[in-house]
Amino acid sequence: MLEGKIALVTGASRGIGRQIALALGAEGATVIVNYNGSAARAEDVVKEIEAAGGKAEAVQCNVSDFAGSKAMMDDIVAKYGRLDILVNNAGITRDNLLMKMSEEDFDAVMDTNLKGVFNCIKHISRQMLKQRPGELSTYPPYPAFWQRRPGQLLRGQGGSYRPHQISGQGAGKQGNYRECSSAGIYCDRDDGCAQRQRESLPDRADSDEEAGRSRGRCRCGCISGLRSCKVYNRPGAQHRRRNGNVGCNSPGRRPEPLQQDIEQERERMKTRVVVTGMGAITPIGNDVESFWQGLKNKTVGIGPITYFDTADFKCKLAAQVKGFNPKDYMDPKAARRMEAFSQFAVAASKEALEQSGIDMEKEDPYRVGVCVGSGIGSLQAMEKDVLKMNEKGPSRVNPLLVPLMISNMAAGNVAIQFGLKGKCFNVVTACATGTHSIGEAMRSIQYGEADVMVAGGAEASITPIGIAGFTALTALNTTDDPMRASIPFDEDRNGFIMGEGAGVVVLESLEHARARGARILAEVAGYGSTCDAYHITSPAEDGSGAARAMENAWRTQG
Repeated sequence: MLEGKIALVTGASRGIGRQIALALGAEGATVIVNYNGSAARAEDVVKEIEAAGGKAEAVQCNVSDFAGSKAMMDDIVAKYGRLDILVNNAGITRDNLLMKMSEEDFDAVMDTNLKGVFNCIKHISRQMLKQRPGELSTYPPYPAFWQRRPGQLLRGQGGSYRPHQISGQGAGKQGNYRECSSAGIYCDRDDGCAQRQRESLPDRADSDEEAGRSRGRCRCGCISGLRSCKVYNRPGAQHRRRNGNVGCNSPGRRPEPLQQDIEQERERMKTRVVVTGMGAITPIGNDVESFWQGLKNKTVGIGPITYFDTADFKCKLAAQVKGFNPKDYMDPKAARRMEAFSQFAVAASKEALEQSGIDMEKEDPYRVGVCVGSGIGSLQAMEKDVLKMNEKGPSRVNPLLVPLMISNMAAGNVAIQFGLKGKCFNVVTACATGTHSIGEAMRSIQYGEADVMVAGGAEASITPIGIAGFTALTALNTTDDPMRASIPFDEDRNGFIMGEGAGVVVLESLEHARARGARILAEVAGYGSTCDAYHITSPAEDGSGAARAMENAWRTQG
């Protein structure tokens, strides 16, 4: 049925390529078996085709080589006068997991699977355009993606491949070979071609008018002239004209906007997030009520630093937490395995969860998450063990130094203490850490990753290196007057004061809160975040970054 046709199959010495070559040979085509590896395997394919009465020859060529591909195509045309069928099958598979693939393997895959296709098509397409019949088809080496359709090679038992009927629907009609993943899509076109394609493959023609526009617009996709050329790079799955596909008779088609994704995003933003619990450890009170009363009474929590001798320090004031006993909030053994910032976080979270009325026995713990951030973590642990290492050697460093020190342990310890098995992460953005943590926790609920999030910030960095570092940065106020130490909007402002503590809220979707009859304290309506990209410590002078963040928060409100 393909007598007299010249077919080139790249990568034909094994696997899918071998089966394609055998199938074409069985149909009467003269098959050029391209290979770049084993000559013996390629010769075996040739012998098998010839044993079945067909004609074939083996040609060695690395199709990823531009000059080599051109030489192979030129030799074929010089010897046979033309090429009727080109099946770009050459390809390399290494490991389906990219994480296990080396850079060398990836380069080899790209060169053969992509560059090889380009080279072959570039060097023969002009010659094939001069011929009325013929088509170029590309099949990458990923048969797992192929779908079971008439005329395709299907995956058989044990990973083998077997060719099915070469022609698909309408088998036996002269010149009507379509939907065949083994031999490409080939049509020996005649005057009735468009009509037959319309009858046998209605899904490939959107209308009678489009199916039979002209001889030069054959719906089967054969190359029948310069204006009707159609070159497919097929991933093996069904290639039908759908909205967004660019193919024959669809000039200028572009993918439709992902409107569904846009609508889904808008729906997510409509998820209302509410506050049902609050907790606080602060320099003016170690619970929300004390903190609130301290604010109303204008209590100042700033005073002389008592944690270390400040005789050699310019800055001698800080806002220390007072009267905090971690044993009042957690098991003493657990407390010893936490630094102050984690202890503060656990204590504030305990109060927030209790106020919220969350009963973890009734909750899915994998739907309750944590986002409690810390800008620095524990400088105390770092200081202590650096001194110990310098004095007694590295073997004396605390085995728990890292889990005591790193900033994500505030969130981690909160999760451990209360059995919160959902999303657990922290945000580290210096002074914006707590606010960002609440905003990102809100997003986690809106995106359906959690029903409840414990969110906030914790800090405890009033240490010699902390105070010295910020003083060297000229960021701290060096006054001795606690009443004039923190005056951020005063014309005499000359720095901030180091403080410590924790602030935590319990966030829930409105639906979840209502379902359990929770008392709703507030709603987080919007969240916006920007970066001034201006200076490491100073904000942009025109306030544009802060203004845009507020605008973004306003735009995202439900």
